[in-house]
Amino acid sequence: MQSLGQAIVTDSISGGKLWTPTMLRIGYDLIGPLQNAISRSRGGWEITGETDFNKFNLIAEFGNEHFDYGDNATYHYRSDGNYFRLGFDYNMIPRDEFGSELFFGFRYATGNFDETLTGVTNVFQWGSGYMDEKNSNVSATWLEFTAGMRAKVWKQLYMGYTLRLKVAPDLKGEQNLETYRIPGYGLYSKPNFWSINYYVAWKFSFRQKYTKIKKIKEE
Repeated sequence: MQSLGQAIVTDSISGGKLWTPTMLRIGYDLIGPLQNAISRSRGGWEITGETDFNKFNLIAEFGNEHFDYGDNATYHYRSDGNYFRLGFDYNMIPRDEFGSELFFGFRYATGNFDETLTGVTNVFQWGSGYMDEKNSNVSATWLEFTAGMRAKVWKQLYMGYTLRLKVAPDLKGEQNLETYRIPGYGLYSKPNFWSINYYVAWKFSFRQKYTKIKKIKEE
């Protein structure tokens, strides 16, 4: 008499081929458009691309962010620029049958932005007086530690979030104005800064990395 044994997970490919990418996933951050919809003072967009190497995902992220501060009648501050991140995530559940992920990772980030401040100021950041200053094409770098999850919701559609701890911001370029906010990072005055992104993404699969094989045992 035969009966089905417990299903086990084995590699459909082995050895060095586990490091050959099996998919490309393209995503879009929903936080920026939401900010655009509810406030004119802050917004932007971000796209992501990732592929897998065994339990690691190589991640590239590119975005734009703008920030406006002030009442326009007396003073106005604006920061606007692009940023780029490159890094990896380590997937802690690589054999999930739906392809969902629970991960932590690392990013190196860089960006370029412009800042302007005009009007009569009386705020803690710049003091009092009339100002008409601009920082043009300032470059910034920083590091990020990430954690989050991605879940399959329908066919090849995934949704998930990424928590970010951003540290060690560094600026280069001529500065006539003390930098207030870095697009993609946050407040320059803070040596570490938390943020969250919520993504929707589509996965283009090349092949399966893992398969389920049912073993039969005899009684």
